[in-house]
Amino acid sequence: MNDDRVVHGVVKNVTADEVTIDINHPLAGKTLVFYGEVLNIRKATKEELSDTGHKCTGCGKH
Repeated sequence: MNDDRVVHGVVKNVTADEVTIDINHPLAGKTLVFYGEVLNIRKATKEELSDTGHKCTGCGKH
């Protein structure tokens, strides 16, 4: 497969038989904290409040 994509990584270990490369994002495994500000509050529309036809089963799709 040759799709000419560049993958960045860090060489972690080199032996005579193999090279171990870490290609995880540099922030993988780190605790991230985000701060935000609420700029506007509005009432939900009728469409947003209507039944979507999806029965919630804890699927995480909404």
